[in-house]
Amino acid sequence: SDSAALQAFAGTQPPVVASNSVGLPHQVATLLPQAAAWRASDEEGSTELSSGTYPELDPESWLDALPVIGSLPESSIDSHESSSQGQPPEFSRPACQVYSGTTETWLSGQGFPTASSSVPDEAAAPAAAGAASDEVVATAAPPSTTAAVSVAGLICMHPFVRLPILQEGVVPPPIVLNSSHFDVSNRAPLRELLLGFRHMFMRKELDQADAAFLVQHIQDLAMASAARARSTRRMSRPVHGVASIGKHFLIFDAIVSAMHVLGVPPRSTSWWIDFIRCFDAEYRYPLPSLRTKESGKVNAYLANRLLAAICIYKMGERPRPEEIIELKRILLFSPYAPVRFRSDSWDPWREDHLLFAYKHPALDGWLWRGRDAF
Repeated sequence: SDSAALQAFAGTQPPVVASNSVGLPHQVATLLPQAAAWRASDEEGSTELSSGTYPELDPESWLDALPVIGSLPESSIDSHESSSQGQPPEFSRPACQVYSGTTETWLSGQGFPTASSSVPDEAAAPAAAGAASDEVVATAAPPSTTAAVSVAGLICMHPFVRLPILQEGVVPPPIVLNSSHFDVSNRAPLRELLLGFRHMFMRKELDQADAAFLVQHIQDLAMASAARARSTRRMSRPVHGVASIGKHFLIFDAIVSAMHVLGVPPRSTSWWIDFIRCFDAEYRYPLPSLRTKESGKVNAYLANRLLAAICIYKMGERPRPEEIIELKRILLFSPYAPVRFRSDSWDPWREDHLLFAYKHPALDGWLWRGRDAF
C-alpha cells in the first residue's frame, strides 16, 4: 500500500514539512526538508545523526567505496584524447538509456536504442525488467545475475540518471565551441541552465527542435562555467571546497550526458581538452581522523568522491549510475551538504528523487545496501 511504501522510504529521509510541495502527493511532500530547520542550518553541521537513519552520512560505509584515483596530469588526458579517435559508435550512446532488448545490453548499461525501440516508462519498467529476468533464466544464468538485471533496469529509470533518445531522422546541429569561449564567462545562471537539461532528460524522445535546444544549452553551460571554474581557488578544507566541487560535478554530468544523448563523444571534439583544463579535479583531500567532527568526515569523503566522478567525466564517460544517484542525493538531502544546495531552488531535483523513491522503496534501500552488486 501507499502507506507501507511511505514508511519504508521514510527511514532514509527526515519526515518534516516541505516549503515547496507543488505537484507532490501529500505523503511525499512531507518528506521534503523543512526550510527553517534544515536550509538555514550552519554549513559545518550541528546535529549528530545516526548512520542507521542516514546511511549516506555513514563514513565507514564509504571507506571501501571511495575511488582511489591518483593525479591525472594533462599529458595523461592528452593521451586518452589521442586514443579516442576511431572509437566505436557505442561510445556515443548514454550508459543509462532505455532497455534495448538484450540481457547483455541491460547488464552493461550500454545500448544503441532508436525511436523504434521499446521505450518503457516508469510504470512499464518492472515489466521490462521481468522480461529481461526471464531471458536470463532461459540461458541458465545464476540467480544473482537475474536480480542484477531487474535492479539495473529500475536504476536506469531513476530521474538522476535516465536519458532520452533521439527520434529517428534527427540530426543534431554541431556544437560550436573553441578555447576562446572559455576566456570570459557569459554570466548565464548555472541553475537555470541545469533546469533546461533536466527538462530535456525527463523526456523519452527528442525531436529536431529538442536536439537543437540541447546543443545550445551545452554551449551556454560550457561558456558560463569554464572561466568561473578556472578562477576558483582550491580550498584547503573540504567543508569549504565541496560547494564548488559539487557545482562542477553537476555541470559535467549535464554536459557529458547531453553529448551522449546527441551521439557526440566528448573526446572527439576539438574544444574538449581546453574545456576540461579549466576544472581542477586532480587532487584529493586527506582522509579525516577518528577525532574529526561528523560534518568534517562527510564533507571530506563527499569531496573526494565528487572529484573522482569529475575525473571520469573528464574522460568523456559517465560514472556508474548508482554513484551518480548517490552523490546527487547526498548533495541535495544531507544536512551537512553546502548551504547553496539546501535552498528551495533545488527542490525540483529533490521532488524527482522523492517521487521515484516513493514508487520504488525497495530499490531506494538497495542503492545503499548493494551498490557493488553488479
